Amino acid sequence: MLSKEVQTKATQLFKLGYSDAFVARELDSQYQQINKFRGQLNITKEMVFEYRHKHWIALLKQGKSTQEIADQYGMTERSVRVTLWDKKKDFSFVKLRRGPTKTG
Repeated sequence: MLSKEVQTKATQLFKLGYSDAFVARELDSQYQQINKFRGQLNITKEMVFEYRHKHWIALLKQGKSTQEIADQYGMTERSVRVTLWDKKKDFSFVKLRRGPTKTG
């Protein structure tokens, strides 16, 4: 059974796109308990991936590098770049660097 404190922290980490394995390590909990808790919250793996993508975009807009994001999430920079470059998500490093476009 996870304490209320661990449940709260785990929920926050899921909503930032952290994986079950990362959350379990970070909170010194068993993977199975964390995975089961995420299921009880009705947060799917796909939702975690979507939260991750949105958080990474926000971090990039704040000036973080893909290497810094990779370090923060415990993965390789290549994994971050491949995930961000997913064409279904309409992401472009060039557009990000240009900033918002002016209309009218």
